[in-house]
Amino acid sequence: MAPAMRPSNWLTCSAATIVAVSLCSGDLAAAPSAGVLRSFYVAKNSAFGGWGHTIVSIEPIGPDVRVRLITIASVNDVCPDIRVVQAADRIVRPSTVQALARVRLCDMTQEIIDQALARSKTPPVNYVDYLGSQQTVVADCGGLWDLSERLSEGMLTAGTPTSAAAYEAFGTSLVPELRSAKYATAFGDVLVNELEGYTGPPAQREPLPAEVLEQDSLPLITFVAPKFPPIALSARVTGDVRLRLTVNAETGAVTQVDRLAVKPLLADAAEQAVRAWTFDPARIPRAPIDVTLRFQIRCPRN
Repeated sequence: MAPAMRPSNWLTCSAATIVAVSLCSGDLAAAPSAGVLRSFYVAKNSAFGGWGHTIVSIEPIGPDVRVRLITIASVNDVCPDIRVVQAADRIVRPSTVQALARVRLCDMTQEIIDQALARSKTPPVNYVDYLGSQQTVVADCGGLWDLSERLSEGMLTAGTPTSAAAYEAFGTSLVPELRSAKYATAFGDVLVNELEGYTGPPAQREPLPAEVLEQDSLPLITFVAPKFPPIALSARVTGDVRLRLTVNAETGAVTQVDRLAVKPLLADAAEQAVRAWTFDPARIPRAPIDVTLRFQIRCPRN
């Protein structure tokens, strides 16, 4: 991830999956030990090649400390542009920002960072930035590898639809803040662009069902959309399934399905759907009805 524009007094270390931003007081360039850690956040990109960001924010709330976990992620691997924002808070009582950080972020120097990277043969991150309110703040990279995981442990455990909906509602309420200058140091204009127009969790999260090419001309009373089999989605298997339907002239129920042209991973889902159809008995053609079900990966709009 390309870093945001930064002033000349920034200290960076080449080691871009984690970016930590800290707010400290004191002139750290002149007296590093004088810095007092006031708040910080850790911003992490998806580590699995997909789309997503995680932010762990640590801020004082009176004598306590608030830990806020925010995730911005695709709802599935097939439709990466369908995104959802989730968030949760927990309060640590009583505590301090420094106690949760453990690492003395405001006491670090570029030399310490360089030494930490040199000691680590295979560091799991390759870019770390620390920004003070008006001064540069750095941290020992050797102590940051598990910082976001440790601070956010046990949060966003959506065991029920109700809890998941609550996390998503809270995440939606934070979108204006996510698109503000607060996180620009870590993300530049990435969040501003990627969350543009986001008004809440998507109603449709899965890829759209297969199309029935003849649907508009069929005298259907009951229609069931053919679902895309998960295994076919994972394998990116697409194509047409052609079926011949025999329909009961009195009830309109499908009594027989013959497979004319199929793909193995798609055929069962296609047949399952058409067997649930019901036709209008007054308009059923005498001959068997041929239908084509087109399975293409189509994502809903966010």
